[in-house]
Amino acid sequence: MAGEKILVVEDELTMVKWLERILKGSGYGISAAVATGEEAVELARNGQQDLILMDIELAGKIDGMETAEEIRAFSDVPIVFLTGYDDENIISDAKFSEPSAFLLKPVKSRELLANIEVALYRHALERKLREREHRYRSLVELTPEALLVGLDGRIVFANEAAQVLFSASSIEEIVGKKITDIIRVEEESALGGDCLPGVPGALGAFRETEIRRLDGSIVRADVAAAQVETKEGSAIQLIMHRTADRGRAEADIRDANASSEPINFVLPRHIPESVVRSIAFIEKNLDFPMSLEQIAGEASMSKFHFCRIFKKIIGSTPKQYVINLRLRRAMSLLQQKDLNICTVALRAGFNDLSEFNKQFKKFYGSSPSSFRKTGKETERENAFS
Repeated sequence: MAGEKILVVEDELTMVKWLERILKGSGYGISAAVATGEEAVELARNGQQDLILMDIELAGKIDGMETAEEIRAFSDVPIVFLTGYDDENIISDAKFSEPSAFLLKPVKSRELLANIEVALYRHALERKLREREHRYRSLVELTPEALLVGLDGRIVFANEAAQVLFSASSIEEIVGKKITDIIRVEEESALGGDCLPGVPGALGAFRETEIRRLDGSIVRADVAAAQVETKEGSAIQLIMHRTADRGRAEADIRDANASSEPINFVLPRHIPESVVRSIAFIEKNLDFPMSLEQIAGEASMSKFHFCRIFKKIIGSTPKQYVINLRLRRAMSLLQQKDLNICTVALRAGFNDLSEFNKQFKKFYGSSPSSFRKTGKETERENAFS
C-alpha cells in the first residue's frame, strides 16, 4: 500500500528530513511537514492527508496529544505517535486520542513503515465496514417488513414498519422491551429452534404466530428469525408482517373490478408523504400503463402493505383510484365532439377500448357513445360529485 499522503508533525528538523526520506523512498507522499499542533489542526481540516505521523512533544501551545484530540473532534484520520519519552503516564494519556500506533524514538525504518501500513489498512477496512453498516441500516429502516433485533432477550433495534405493526408512538417505545413481551409465550415454540436466553425459540422460515401490540391488542403475524453474531454477542433478527394484511390486500386487488359504483374520492387533509408521492406518480402518469409495483415503489412499500395503507387513507384500492381518475378525465374529453371514442380512451389512459367501454358502462350505466349522444348522465354518475 503506497501513494497515500502523510502529514508529518515534528519540530526536530533532522527527524523531519529522515522521515521524508524514508516515506518518499517507500512510495508515500508528504502532504506537509509542520512543527506545531495548531498548524496540524488547520491542515487536518482540509482532509488532504491519509495519515498523520506526529511527535508528542511539539513547538507551540499544544502538544501532540492535545492536537490529536482536537483532530478527533472532526476527523477519523489514522494517527501514529512518535515520542522519545518512555513514560507509562504519557503512553496511558495518549490512548484517549485513539492513536493507530505509538512508536518510541529512535524508531527503525522497518518498524515505522510496518505500523503505517497496518494503520492505513485498518482504517480502510473500518471505513468499508461503516459504509456497509450504513447501507444495511438504511435498508432495514426503509423495508416495508417489520424488523426487530434482540440481544439477551431484549429488543435493541426496531424499524419504522415495526413501529406501525406494534402500534407504538415511537421506535424508542419498542427498544428495551423483552421479546417475550411481544411474542405470546405459548406461541414461542412455534418459531422453532434454540435462540437466546429468555427466548426459547425463533429460528427458521416464516411461521404464523401471535404478537402483542403495545395498545394491548393481539394480532396474527408471520414471523421469521435468524441468529446472528455481533460484537456484543449472539443476537436474534426477527422479520414479520401481519398475516391478515396480505389476504386483505389480495382481496382488494381481486375485487377492484367487482365494484358496481364509482368511489367518491375526498382526500383527507393529512396524508403521509409516502402516499402523497404515489398519488403524484399516478396523476403524472395517468396516460401510461402503471403497475401496482410501480405505484407502491413510489411509497417504498411492498404492494400488499401499500394496498392496505392506501385503502385505509383514501378509501379505495389503488386500482380503483386510477380507474376513477381516468373515467373523470374521459367524462371531460367526451365533451369535445371532435374527438372520437378511441382517442378519448387513449387520452384518458385506457389502452384497451373494450376495457374503457366496460368500465364506463359499469360506473355510469351507459356506453361512452350513448353518453355523448344524449349528453345526459345517469344517476350513477352522481357518486362522483
